[in-house]
Amino acid sequence: MPPKFKKQIAIPVTISLSLAGVFAQQVLVEEWLSGDCNGRPFITANVYGGADGTSCVNVEQFPATNIRVSLVKPCNEGKIPVIKVSSVECALFETEIVLSADGSCNSVDFTPWAYEISCN
Repeated sequence: MPPKFKKQIAIPVTISLSLAGVFAQQVLVEEWLSGDCNGRPFITANVYGGADGTSCVNVEQFPATNIRVSLVKPCNEGKIPVIKVSSVECALFETEIVLSADGSCNSVDFTPWAYEISCN
């Protein structure tokens, strides 16, 4: 392979490696509109922790009946991710429920709008 192609291939690898250090943890959030947590979820969202380990993401507002949070990438230094769910957007965040990223199915009686992750 000519040298100029090797340089072009190396650039994306360098960028992805530098981004990997920015996000300390990641969880996958899945929402179902009816039934339990079997089958295909209606909404999915990846929530990444920021440089300080805390982040918030807004999702579409649908009346979920069940939420499942699964760990994709753990927190650093033996800490565990804590996921808070709000029925209002991130800017006005109010905790409705606190979930663990253990893959369990959690019944809810409100419409989730925002998810906040932190490492504790």
